[in-house]
Amino acid sequence: RFSLDSTDTAEIVNAVVVELSLSNLSNSERRAAAFARSKAAIVAAGLEAKDSWLNLVIELAVNLLKAATK
Repeated sequence: RFSLDSTDTAEIVNAVVVELSLSNLSNSERRAAAFARSKAAIVAAGLEAKDSWLNLVIELAVNLLKAATK
């Protein structure tokens, strides 16, 4: 199922971003890992997300995490 405002998709991405924030990866490595892991988890959950949408949700999750840790 595809939904532009899918809460499931946002929850998956947020969990991945939080997990990766604790890693020793560089920012570019985190971004690549966040995309790959999120995409795989979304597909495994039977959901769909276009790459542009996924990149936007990752960016939002990163900014929310940064704001929460200030």
